[in-house]
Amino acid sequence: MAGYTPAITAIEVDKDYNSNHTAFGGWNPETKKISKIHFLKMMTALNGGAALSPPFYAMDTITLAVEAGALDEKNFHEMLSGADLDALCDGLVELEMSWVNDRHFRAMGTVLGFFEEQLYTYPSIGEALRETFAG
Repeated sequence: MAGYTPAITAIEVDKDYNSNHTAFGGWNPETKKISKIHFLKMMTALNGGAALSPPFYAMDTITLAVEAGALDEKNFHEMLSGADLDALCDGLVELEMSWVNDRHFRAMGTVLGFFEEQLYTYPSIGEALRETFAG
């Protein structure tokens, strides 16, 4: 039986990522800095026709920032808070049928602590983010 080389889930930092970052914030891989994610603005602008859904963009950009060591539970509010955080949490509910990829799982484990029952589904990640960082 032949084996295979395991691979992590790819996050494409391409033209679409860069235009989303410019318009809506997140992790900037060039400057290695985080900025507020304007999730409500993104939902209005991109919902329904974009190549990348707003919740997946938010999870990808958060993941890239965590992987770079620029984001954790202590400074998470610098990237996402208030109504934008609430909107992301609501948007994650819509990903109920999507599997949580390995990179999102590990990044949320870093931000939320490795309580695996909170990390199995995107809706449960949304609930944990709201519980931990809202208010």
